[in-house]
Amino acid sequence: MKKESFYKVLILLLLLINLGIIAFLWFNHPHHPGPPDKMIIERLKLDPGQQAKFDVLKHEHHEQIVQIDEQSANLHRHLFDLLKSEPVDTASKNTLMLKIKENESKKETVTFEHFQKLRGILRPDQKPLFDDLIQELSHQLMHQPDGPPHDR
Repeated sequence: MKKESFYKVLILLLLLINLGIIAFLWFNHPHHPGPPDKMIIERLKLDPGQQAKFDVLKHEHHEQIVQIDEQSANLHRHLFDLLKSEPVDTASKNTLMLKIKENESKKETVTFEHFQKLRGILRPDQKPLFDDLIQELSHQLMHQPDGPPHDR
């Protein structure tokens, strides 16, 4: 009988510990902000007209980034196809590497221009909010271990 009581108390104790851990994790989980566009709309206090313009800018930016990413994937495929032959064609390798670098530069340019256009649709009172947001975003990008996000 003593053994049974001991196991009942032990099971109850383990159950309480598990519930405590679950409650702790539930209430102390890190806050994850919503989608970037929602955060931009809220932080910049965009009115409905600005939101419509931002939506157009967002889709334009997305299409451009997808196209550049597809080009980059193609270039990478061609680059690694060079490994199939010996010796590796150094001139082709260097040309492909240069094109890959150019594509990365295009992505940065497209993103810069996207934010420049976004700033262009803002009222003067919103521009300081934008400047703060860009400062925060650039700081986050510089401190990301894996580089900029790829799901822009």
